[in-house]
Amino acid sequence: MRGEHATIWAQHHSVSLRFKAPRQKAWVVERHNEILRQGLHRTEESLRREGIELSFETLLALVTFMKNSMTVINGSTPYQAVLGKQPSMLPPLE
Repeated sequence: MRGEHATIWAQHHSVSLRFKAPRQKAWVVERHNEILRQGLHRTEESLRREGIELSFETLLALVTFMKNSMTVINGSTPYQAVLGKQPSMLPPLE
């Protein structure tokens, strides 16, 4: 994210890049990755036990949807922040 292309992309999309210091942790991103990784492993194991085969792309899409629709931050989910609604398969969050 420090290259010229990243800078051009960020300027084009009005994104302000803030770089971390060497050896500094990126806690939010690392937690996001850990939740995604655990979700992938657990879902993959469940699918294997049930004899269901899915492509990695489909599995990743399902787990990403799960994370984005069930993680609540300040009363809303990332899914709600992007699409402005709660998925119809889930009850309204109160």
